[in-house]
Amino acid sequence: MGSLSGIIQRPLVAAAAVIAASVSADVSEKFSSLKSLVRGSESDQIAASVSGSVHDERSLWVSQISTSKLKDLSFVSRIRLPVPNVDLLLAPNPSCKLAPSVTSLSALRSAYQSAELAKASKPAAFTIGASLVAPDVSYKWHLPETSALDLSGSSSCASEKNRTVVVLLGWLGSKQKHLKKYADWYTSRGYHVITFTLPMNEIMSYKVGGKAEKNVESLVNHLADWLDEEQQQKNLVFHTFSNTGWLTYGAILEKFQKQDSSLMGRVKGSIVDSAPVAAADPTVWASGFSAALLKKNSVATRGSASSSCESNMGTRINSINFSEPKPAATETVLLLILEKFFGVILNLPKVNRRLADVVETLSSSQPRCPQLYIYSSADRVIPAGQVESFIVEQRKAGHEVRACNFISSPHVDHFRMTVRVNKKSPSKSNASGGIKGRAMDLDQWISKVKDGQHLSEDELQLLCEYVKEILIEESNVQPVNSPVTVCGDIHGQFHDLIKLFQTGGHVPDTNYIFMGDFVDRGYNSLEVFTILLLLKARHPANITLLRGNHESRQLTQVYGFYDECQRKYGNANAWRYCTDVFDYLTISAIIDSTVLCVHGGLSPDVRTIDQIRLVDRNCEIPHEGPFCDLMWSDPEDIETWAVSPRGAGWLFGSRVTTEFNHINKLDLVCRAHQLVQEGLKYMFQDKGLVTVWSAPNYCYRCGNVASILIFDENMERDVKYFNETEENNQMRGPRTGVPYFL
Repeated sequence: MGSLSGIIQRPLVAAAAVIAASVSADVSEKFSSLKSLVRGSESDQIAASVSGSVHDERSLWVSQISTSKLKDLSFVSRIRLPVPNVDLLLAPNPSCKLAPSVTSLSALRSAYQSAELAKASKPAAFTIGASLVAPDVSYKWHLPETSALDLSGSSSCASEKNRTVVVLLGWLGSKQKHLKKYADWYTSRGYHVITFTLPMNEIMSYKVGGKAEKNVESLVNHLADWLDEEQQQKNLVFHTFSNTGWLTYGAILEKFQKQDSSLMGRVKGSIVDSAPVAAADPTVWASGFSAALLKKNSVATRGSASSSCESNMGTRINSINFSEPKPAATETVLLLILEKFFGVILNLPKVNRRLADVVETLSSSQPRCPQLYIYSSADRVIPAGQVESFIVEQRKAGHEVRACNFISSPHVDHFRMTVRVNKKSPSKSNASGGIKGRAMDLDQWISKVKDGQHLSEDELQLLCEYVKEILIEESNVQPVNSPVTVCGDIHGQFHDLIKLFQTGGHVPDTNYIFMGDFVDRGYNSLEVFTILLLLKARHPANITLLRGNHESRQLTQVYGFYDECQRKYGNANAWRYCTDVFDYLTISAIIDSTVLCVHGGLSPDVRTIDQIRLVDRNCEIPHEGPFCDLMWSDPEDIETWAVSPRGAGWLFGSRVTTEFNHINKLDLVCRAHQLVQEGLKYMFQDKGLVTVWSAPNYCYRCGNVASILIFDENMERDVKYFNETEENNQMRGPRTGVPYFL
């Protein structure tokens, strides 16, 4: 393709000129003076960052810059960007590059030699071509702190750390000083660390096989040489930041595969911070470059402002009447320019192919090691929904994946945000699927429960703790891919649940979403909830459990589940273990980004799906507010909103549903919560909402049929109906009405 410098630098330099003028003082004041961007006193303000003069007749209104003009912006070709001018040198003798202050410390030198880092080839050195620019290098070694070292070698843990290097891959525009706080955290715990950054000028002048990729190749060679040295097996852990770091990780894995596929086995874990977006999305790239150029002046560096208070989940949203920070007018213009620009660049054949190759490696050829994804619903650069979709794909591919949504922290800024650790966080599990050294035989337990036996109290506690670990990592809007089968209320009808699986297929051959109300009313709520937890523990990627209004401590003490646990175990411990799990169940699921599943319905406080992501679900269902509404609301033959006779939630109508689907680009809202005699019922003229009911002959006396709604891989819908089992008939009471409002 040749160098992209001519294509990339000119429009971005134009954007930089706009930025330099607009953020030098108050942004709003400067925007009113865009016409005179390069005239008078304002041209003096940017003189330090540009060379040469920009003539009035060559200036353009920013609003007039179009895609066609981006191809020829010669009037700014002489502007110099204030970016580092760094030349990497490959030192033939690595030992001479060790700082004297480091080599003079015997303890550090011993640690360095014990890990044999001194033998590693080709460490990076640098020279500064611009005296006014702070030094920066492509990659740098950080040795562990002396206080964290065990030089005796008596500790196996210390030995493992000595043989492990954590590689930090920086975000767009990051420098070594930005990664130092992360490096310090790892070195304080006895790990060796490499920090790697790609300077902005290398990315702006990017070409396939150019300097940026050569720097990556230099790092790969360094790591390969270190891993290949004669000693005990050495390992790598990668910690990436934003999409730039994530894509760099993909390029490294590519080169590992080509150079020596055994190197992939040395990667023992990856931490992905504020990424990924796997698609070549111009909006994401524009947001990333805008944040890198504007830094603290960018809206991307701020999280969502909200009415909140501290809770054991960090930030608890008491009301969804929050206000997201809006970009300044100048940044809005810059984003429009960059979106158009990247709309062109990302579709260039060689660039598109190169990105596709790296993303393919990250999607389908990652090492078999644990993955941790750290992200935030408030991230203005990387959409949380795209991160969650990638997590689902990795889990389906069989990878061990963990995730943590920081809810309100900005892009790559979770470290600074003082988010309190969740006090309810369950105990860590071991690799064999147990907790605190206790093992679980899930297959044996599943057979046991299907045969009508109960788990012991200790086994149930262990299962609940284990499932909480899985559920805590799920989003409030859990992404699910088709094909999938959607189910409504079960209400303790265990034998009918078994018939549901016989009708729709068994897990994991069939993927399921259960939309809540697993317990109460029926005689076997404990068995229903236990088998669903066992299936979630055994096949977490194949079954999604949503919370219903009956997954509540208050309701279960009135409608049967509490009494059932007391009767079957002789105490309330089983009820406590299960109701603790209720607080971890997710609120909703979204199928292929087009079908939203939720137990109850809509809320006047929730207009967008992103607002659902901000709800703190780790609590008892409140009596009002968006969380309550999502559990309790019902559709009605009205236009907008009305008070619900249930005493909780709202009645909502056709216009509300149509607007919600349009705003969120949905085809359908699936919900449960209401008995439907025919098993399934579409609402409103456009059929934008459907109620699914999966408890046949509800309460052993209603005489209704049950249904499950099936979405195939093309999102085509099918409905399967089924009647009650013989066991249900044997429990039959007189067929009378059931109180509607609960």
